[in-house]
Amino acid sequence: MFSPLKRALVLWRAGGLQGQVFVGFAAPLALIAGGVALIGRRRREAAGWGRALVTYAVLGLVLAGIVALAVGTNGPCGGRLLKAARRLVPPYAMVRQTAKIFCLLPSFLALGGALAAAELRARFGPRRTAVLLAALLAAAAVEMGAQVRTTVCLLDNEQGAYRAVADDARRAGSIPRALVLPIWPGNDASSSLYEYYVQLYGIRMLNGYSPTVSRAYIRDVYEPLRGANQGWLPDGALDDLLQRDIRYVLLHENLFPEKVSPFPVMTTLDRLREHPRLDFLSHAEAVWAFRIRAAPRTQAAARPWPGCAATGCARRWEMEDCERHGGRAGRAGDAGGRAYLALARPDEWVRTRPTRVAPIGRLRWLVRLRGEGTLTAVTLADDGPIATAVVAVATNRWQWREIPLAGLTNCASVALRLSHSAGQVAADAVLLTAGDWREPAVGERLALPAPCLFHGGYTDPDRKRVVLRAATDPYAAILYGPKLPFAPGRYAAELRFDSSAAPGTDLGRLYVEGQDEQDWVVVAAGQGSARLEWEQRTNLPLNLVFVYLRNADMAIEKITIERLAAVEP
Repeated sequence: MFSPLKRALVLWRAGGLQGQVFVGFAAPLALIAGGVALIGRRRREAAGWGRALVTYAVLGLVLAGIVALAVGTNGPCGGRLLKAARRLVPPYAMVRQTAKIFCLLPSFLALGGALAAAELRARFGPRRTAVLLAALLAAAAVEMGAQVRTTVCLLDNEQGAYRAVADDARRAGSIPRALVLPIWPGNDASSSLYEYYVQLYGIRMLNGYSPTVSRAYIRDVYEPLRGANQGWLPDGALDDLLQRDIRYVLLHENLFPEKVSPFPVMTTLDRLREHPRLDFLSHAEAVWAFRIRAAPRTQAAARPWPGCAATGCARRWEMEDCERHGGRAGRAGDAGGRAYLALARPDEWVRTRPTRVAPIGRLRWLVRLRGEGTLTAVTLADDGPIATAVVAVATNRWQWREIPLAGLTNCASVALRLSHSAGQVAADAVLLTAGDWREPAVGERLALPAPCLFHGGYTDPDRKRVVLRAATDPYAAILYGPKLPFAPGRYAAELRFDSSAAPGTDLGRLYVEGQDEQDWVVVAAGQGSARLEWEQRTNLPLNLVFVYLRNADMAIEKITIERLAAVEP
């Protein structure tokens, strides 16, 4: 994914990934000219010629090696040099952008240029060499200058939540130290934003970014605290932070991708706000700050945003793609991914890939099944069984069955194992969800507050909406959900929003994932709402998606879903 093409080394005005490895023609020509002059020196002066040739050859091999590593899997022999480097130097496997090795290139090019200049001077004399090198330098300047795209980087001059942490700590006479969420294994570049803000206010940060990560960090910091991404901070973890003199937790609401939690960011924020050992300190746009208490408080915390009764679902497994023993994969147009797995023999089983999850209210599996028979469902936590349930199936239509994820007492890697017990059962998909969820009946409306959906931007707690800014938020599918099952039927969704842009300004698109593009609805300023109707032919999970076009600022209040009529599947 991050390996540039070989032709990008000389590709004129290439952008993005390809522009990272540009070398051009001038520098290689200077080195080649120096090499030719060196070879010609043997006839004139044999003394020291062999040593100079070896030096030049070794330098050439180093430069070639850097270039080969930089183009990664597109290098010679299918990138075998990169693969060898990853085996011989294990931290090199953590470097995902192969062009980073180019940071060594200027130093070696400078050395090569000096050697080439010496050989050319000896061959052509000072004046001719100066003219030649000046021409090559001018050509290099033109080549390199053509690759540059001058842009404006919008960095905040201040960040209120970080400032509140620094001020609060200094009032208490201590050095400000914080854990910043989401916490990563240490190699995610989004942590660079954390690093920028802590530098503004002199805050010491427990977790940051490094191209290579020590085992001690993974063992002592990341693994014990990764449950904090889901709002799980038991007393032991908080006591450990306090012993390190870390007294604050910060969370970036707009840097919360699905990989860090199965649920939307508001689930984490709700749990942090309600935590008896965390005091809400400050909120500034996308960043929330909390102070760690030495002991639990006795009164409940005020909630500055609407609580989310149901959570979305960012974990879905297709059974035919999971680890299994036996079973027969089949095709069906009404199955997720148009395929399913049939279990019909006593030794057949299927298991989802593990995912990290912390204890939360009404945590459960949703399994889509049909057939006549019985399955044994075993919930595994860190590869050990914690709960077993028997699931009897007697239907020729796909139905979602709930299996409580009981017995989870700590943040753990969980998986669901379905084993054949009797009859023949087809298993289509498995979801992991929590909270309260009920499909709307015909004529019923279901209101989903925008902060409770998966989203970018930031939450305005006073007006209970998600704010999007054209200057800083991306052109992307920036708000979506709930990714949970809906019964077949005719549905309508209404997106409620407001914007100060001129009426008619195109703000974005609203659509149902999996529907045709012509079913998209334009969301334009001045309307106040946008309505989308569609027909749900199966009871597969529904995902409503809003794509933000960055033409103007806007705020989204909620999406209301109404089931207009039932439809035979």
